[in-house]
Amino acid sequence: MELCIQKSQAEKQYLKDTVIVMISYLLVVFGTTHYARAYRPQGLRLYLLACLPMFPVLALLATLARYLRNEKDEFERNLRVRAMLWGMAATLAVSSFESFLRSFGWGRTLPPFTEFIVFFLTMGFAKMLYGVANRVVDHD
Repeated sequence: MELCIQKSQAEKQYLKDTVIVMISYLLVVFGTTHYARAYRPQGLRLYLLACLPMFPVLALLATLARYLRNEKDEFERNLRVRAMLWGMAATLAVSSFESFLRSFGWGRTLPPFTEFIVFFLTMGFAKMLYGVANRVVDHD
């Protein structure tokens, strides 16, 4: 029994773009965190600094959109969209859970980037499960 792991050109490009965006994300996060701790910006400067890490996150979503546009295999596109829906559902569930906790008097918040992590881990896990569920079995 073998898994069909042949990647399309669109998926290869998506993976390459994702690595580049994630490296830039890490650099921006570490850079802005260092700057914020070293210089303690206030007011508008703080808001602008907090906006910087958002751009690689948006770029990551753009790589997903570009993949969906370029992927010719409708089945693969459908799997990716379904995995993204699972990611969105998990993110909304976690966000709603935290909101209810706070509305009931919980005075804390979830750690930073929880939604980002939940979305992409759930999406990846769903994609993996769909891949296993739709594997190609060798009958020889």
